[in-house]
Amino acid sequence: MSGAPYLDERGNPRLAFDLGDELGHLVIGSTDWTAWQYPGRDIRVRIERDKTGQRFEITGIALLSHGQGLFGPAPVRVTELRDIPLVRLDAVLNNPRWNEALNAAREHGTRSGTDFSPAVDVERHPFTPRDMVPPPADDYEIPGAANTGSRPDDFYRQVAYAWAAAVAEGHRNAASVIAEANGVAVTTVHRWVREARRRQVMAPSKRDRDQDD
Repeated sequence: MSGAPYLDERGNPRLAFDLGDELGHLVIGSTDWTAWQYPGRDIRVRIERDKTGQRFEITGIALLSHGQGLFGPAPVRVTELRDIPLVRLDAVLNNPRWNEALNAAREHGTRSGTDFSPAVDVERHPFTPRDMVPPPADDYEIPGAANTGSRPDDFYRQVAYAWAAAVAEGHRNAASVIAEANGVAVTTVHRWVREARRRQVMAPSKRDRDQDD
């Protein structure tokens, strides 16, 4: 991502990120806790770098009650927690096109003085799209997909972009979506993904991370 989209008029990193119509937006504060203003919900999410420093991990979540019950805040239902699309949020956070913007926002956010820890009552922010970093493009076409032979690292970075975008959009089979967009077999996409991870231009799978623990 180039510098302009994530900097405001004064050249400071924007602290609000547009996750798309279905996911709402995320606001970076002064700690690892962020405010996820998911449609109809006020959620706090703790986001930290993993031990490799290559990807963001969701290490905590707090679903704040909304509305009033008989004796205080309305209770949170188990089904509400189940319906929170954490997999899609994880994919957006780890889209390589957002890496520079998130790092800049987190560094700038430490000086904002806004604490989004679950115990702190913070007013919802009325951000407009022009105030936020735009969502990563959901472009699944990969330049050079039809070429054969040795491929540069940049090709595999494009594979990582496309994979993250497909998962963030809620596609259950990202490989099929990318294969169709590029006119190749699903097995070819799986081979690209394995090579992208081997070259460390794409985050490792959850199974690979668990084996390293």
